[in-house]
Formats: sequence, structure tokens, C-alpha cells
Amino acid sequence: MILSRSVPRGGGRAGAAFLARAEPANGRRQMDVAQALQFLAFHLQATGGGNAEAEEALRRQAEILRERERAEPGSRAVRRAMEQNLYVYGTLLERLGRTREALESLREGAAVADALRREEPSSAVYLRDVGYAYMEVGGAEDLLGDPEASLASHRRSGAAFQELEAADRKSVDGRLGVAISHHNSGLMLSELERPQEALAEYRLARPGYESIVAAAPDNMWVTAMLANLYTDLAGFEADGSASACALLRRSMQLFEKTAGSSGDTPRHRSRLEAVRHRLARCEEAEAR
Repeated sequence: MILSRSVPRGGGRAGAAFLARAEPANGRRQMDVAQALQFLAFHLQATGGGNAEAEEALRRQAEILRERERAEPGSRAVRRAMEQNLYVYGTLLERLGRTREALESLREGAAVADALRREEPSSAVYLRDVGYAYMEVGGAEDLLGDPEASLASHRRSGAAFQELEAADRKSVDGRLGVAISHHNSGLMLSELERPQEALAEYRLARPGYESIVAAAPDNMWVTAMLANLYTDLAGFEADGSASACALLRRSMQLFEKTAGSSGDTPRHRSRLEAVRHRLARCEEAEAR
């Protein structure tokens, strides 16, 4: 359900270790070290490396950034780097099952993103940061059983992405963020037993996903999200109806397409099996 911010790759363990050993009391070099430590944390998570080592890298990065904040009060570059640190640290804690700690970190990062956006309202970068920050906040709130708070956060995320999309119609970040925020809002409305509002949100999500998959059919991550959406939409159709079966067939085709890709997670495989069973029942009812 949650979209994570796209992040740069590179540097890795060796680069971070070299910079950490060579670190002088120089502002530019300290920022290089901080960035390298974040690259290291990403690398460890992407390759299944040690979570403890990733957490330590992010803590060390935060220490360096706090030192830079004292040396350069108000620096937007330093504050944005701290916002990203809080965001990444929060997502790591969430994966480790430490959701309350994760939410605290994510909310702190979102507050920094909000402040930067207020200071420079013309910045698309800060606006995108706000959208992703509240998307993750909403995900953590959902995990903690607070769908009302999660819905509010996803709508706040959606408002940022809608503004980003309006400013640049070619922005894939904006279009995708809008689609995901509608989808996540629909999921929360379903939890709150507000089905018609949920359906309206799912329908608003559909064009964005479909346009991105049409333009980039090899994007397995968005393909899997569209498959999930088709499954959610099928739940609003009459059992055994042609429209329900059509949505489930399309969902199954897309889930099968993600097999063996980066979009092929245990959750997606489990969802595929569930869709297969639902489609079989749907087709039996359709044939009667």
C-alpha cells in the first residue's frame, strides 16, 4: 500500500567506510559522509544486509547532520538531509516492527518537510517531499490501527501530489502520487465502513495507474499496484457478474506478469492466489 521515495544508489559500503575514516571537520566533507552513510543504509536494505548496521549508519548520519545544523542554523540543505534521514529511519523501523518509533520519526520528518515547503513554496522538490512524507505517516498510522488519522494523512499527501501534478502535467511523481493517495484513501474508507466513498477513491486512482503502466509496461511495481486496485474494484461488483470477472481476470494477468520481478513480493504472490480462487468462483457463477 505504501510508496517509498525513489532514492539514489551508489557508493555502497566501501565508499561510506572510506569517507567515514577520512572525515575531517569540514562542512562539505561532513555532508558527503552523511550522504554516503544514507547510501550505505539503502544498500544494506536493498541487498538484504544487516538491519542493525543500516540503523547504525542512519544514526551516525543524524549525528553529523545535527552537528551541521549547529554550524549552519537554518540551512535548507542540511534540514532537507535531516528530513530524508528521519524518513528513511522511520521506514526501516517500520520494517523491523517498531511501528510507534517509526511513526515518531516519520512525523518529525514530515514537519521538517512542511516547514521547508512553507519557506520556499515554489519548490517542486519540497512539495514532492511533503507528499511522500505524509504517505509514509499514513501507512504507519494504519498499522497502529488508526484509520481516521491515516485517511487524513493520505489526503494531505494527495493534496501535495495534486499540486505537483497541476504545476507539471508531465510529472510522473505527481500523477503516481495522486493515484496512490486515492487508492490508500479508499482502503482506509473501506476500513471505516464507508464503501461508497471508498469506491469513489478507487475510481479516481484507476486512470493514473493505467496511464503509467501504458507508458511504462515494464514498471512491475506500478503494475502490481494496478493489479491490487482491480481486485479492490471487483469487490464492488455483483458476485459472478461479467464486470467482476473481467476485473479479476485483468488483475490475475497483471499479477502473473510481475512474477520473478521486483514487484513479486510474498504479499503479491498471496494476493495472486486469492485472485485465482475468486476468479474461479466468479466464472462458475457466471456460467450458471
